[in-house]
Amino acid sequence: MNHHDVFRRLRLHYSGLLSIGDRFEPVLFIIDSVSGLPVMPCDPDALLEEMVVLHVPDDSDPLGLSLLATVTEADPATHNAPMRHAAYFGPTQARRWLILGVESVKLGGSVISGEDAVAPNPLAKFESALCRRLNEDRSLLASLARVASAGKGTNEPMVVGVDDLGIDIRARFGIMRVDFPSPITDPDAAHAAFLALAGRAP
Repeated sequence: MNHHDVFRRLRLHYSGLLSIGDRFEPVLFIIDSVSGLPVMPCDPDALLEEMVVLHVPDDSDPLGLSLLATVTEADPATHNAPMRHAAYFGPTQARRWLILGVESVKLGGSVISGEDAVAPNPLAKFESALCRRLNEDRSLLASLARVASAGKGTNEPMVVGVDDLGIDIRARFGIMRVDFPSPITDPDAAHAAFLALAGRAP
């Protein structure tokens, strides 16, 4: 298990249960492109904890991830978390934002360190331009949406994220994921992958 395996599993769900002391809170999280760390809105008391555990999708799934993490507050005035979270999930009234400093990740009987599990998005500085390019090409975007939805398509899809492993598309019913066949690290290769994936649309 490496950071690619962890990231692909995180992107299957976009939600989880955050263990704070002796209680669980349902959360919607994003992955910060620069750090590769999960970020989410939170209650103030979560920031008082030294360690928390994020279960994805929840603590009962034998194929789920458990991320043991330290707690750091993100400043909404300087961090892009509120804007990115709103792009994925819509507006929130949250005033406090939590960055999880991943110490370790458990999957079944396997445990890896946070350093091996988390990595920045190598396309981070190109991500906005790639999203904009896809959203402007409605025909290409519609084809990618059909790939993501197994041929069903969706009304008004919007690309909200691009990383080295795939594309996040927001639809009315949630976030859809299109995975690249292999990791990509430059924007030209990403656009070639968009076209190749669209060519497989039903």
